[in-house]
Amino acid sequence: MSNNSPPAPPSRTGLFFKFVEFLFKVFSLVIISAVMTVCIEWIGMAYYFEDRGYKDYEHAQEMMVSEYEHFTGYIQRGDSQVFLMRKTTDLIRGVHHYLLVDSTFFSILTTARLPYFRDTGLERYFRSLIIEYYMYGMAAAHILVVFFIRLCILILSFPSFLLFAFVGLAEGLIQRDLRRLGGGNESGYIYHWAKRLTFPVISLCWVVYLSIPGSIHPNYIITPFSFLFGVLIMVMASKFKKYV
Repeated sequence: MSNNSPPAPPSRTGLFFKFVEFLFKVFSLVIISAVMTVCIEWIGMAYYFEDRGYKDYEHAQEMMVSEYEHFTGYIQRGDSQVFLMRKTTDLIRGVHHYLLVDSTFFSILTTARLPYFRDTGLERYFRSLIIEYYMYGMAAAHILVVFFIRLCILILSFPSFLLFAFVGLAEGLIQRDLRRLGGGNESGYIYHWAKRLTFPVISLCWVVYLSIPGSIHPNYIITPFSFLFGVLIMVMASKFKKYV
């Protein structure tokens, strides 16, 4: 007996589930970038930074100071009255104070480094491990502060992506009208190809800037990726078809 029932319509995900999926992707991206940043710093401490003249966690400490100067540079030029900038600065200082000044975890580690005459063999072994890897823990704390500063800069840089996207959209629509008036061919393939690259471009910008093992001005990373994002929007708008 043949089954003549019509096929089930494809399920469509609602806006809420798409929003949750987007938040999950962003959260995963942030966690992966944080782990990569700490691992890169540890590898540099073990094999590279010492040859460059850095001792213990001096490289991570220097990066933290440089990144904070990059962020406060905008404030010193007259943006200190902006409510969002002031709140972000207070938040960064709070994270720095929590991780490096009033951190219970590192207070325990610092106390555990001190020898005690009643220690057993096992306790002395754990104290030796803490003494050996204490600098890696301090470097991780400084790098997490660097990571948080860079994350705040990326969040505050969203208007640059929107600006390049708006310019790209306007230019793309103009090119689309010119193409249609001139009888040019439409290309849905190029449209979908550019559409698939928009999120990877933003993700790559976040991963590169958050994980780079050195202090660099954010404009050198964010501006090129913002421009590339605007180019993709321009290509999408110029190749957009009425029925894709």
